[in-house]
Amino acid sequence: MEKRSRFRACLVLGVALTVSGCGGTPLRDPFKPIENIPQNKAVVYLYRYSGVVGFMYPIRITSNGKEVVKLRHGSYYPYLADPGEIEFSTKMAIMRTDSVTIEAKAGQVYYLAVATRTGIVGYATITKLSQQQAEPDLAQCNLVPEKDIAVVGQQ
Repeated sequence: MEKRSRFRACLVLGVALTVSGCGGTPLRDPFKPIENIPQNKAVVYLYRYSGVVGFMYPIRITSNGKEVVKLRHGSYYPYLADPGEIEFSTKMAIMRTDSVTIEAKAGQVYYLAVATRTGIVGYATITKLSQQQAEPDLAQCNLVPEKDIAVVGQQ
């Protein structure tokens, strides 16, 4: 009986730490906005805030069909984009995909939040947010490690 109680306590603690953001660990490389946007580029902050659903699997993000980055829980990536229409899509294991299209303008900053949702078959969502909506979550995120960046020369 005592083993079962300890297991429950550990499970509750693990879920609480996961839900609280980045698991209560100090940030390795916390969010830092790009100060000088390169000429003729837009910045798209792709980020995945922490939550319970789907935390074990990275979500692959594509830009106009080309893989850009794998986002793990509590991570972000500043994607430098050429101006024009860009479709960002999510891909995660057997889950459904989602996409959002933006009309990127040089010198502008965009925020795309990625999350997982449950259902008969879970899915990864991607949503355009304002700076005010995005910054509280981004403040809890770490920059993605280089091994998760698919596009050479970006960042």
